[in-house]
Amino acid sequence: MIKVIIEMEITSPLKKSFETIVEFCSLWDAVVLIGGTHKNFVKISFPLKYFKKIIGSNPKIGQYKVPRGMDKFVRSLEVKKIIAK
Repeated sequence: MIKVIIEMEITSPLKKSFETIVEFCSLWDAVVLIGGTHKNFVKISFPLKYFKKIIGSNPKIGQYKVPRGMDKFVRSLEVKKIIAK
């Protein structure tokens, strides 16, 4: 399985944004690697097939435009790594 490591900067209030990210991860089979209610960034591991559905393209390392709807709790989105397991 190919996984994409994504780092996101979240918006205020941090607690509400982090809770939304955790809920989002449970829906899309993603895992929170780093994050918390007192940090302004979250790092998640995301299956490639779901990344294509949400973002609309194959992942490449670099910055991405935040999808519509996610902009309420995510300020920026960056792909850090692509891992094949």
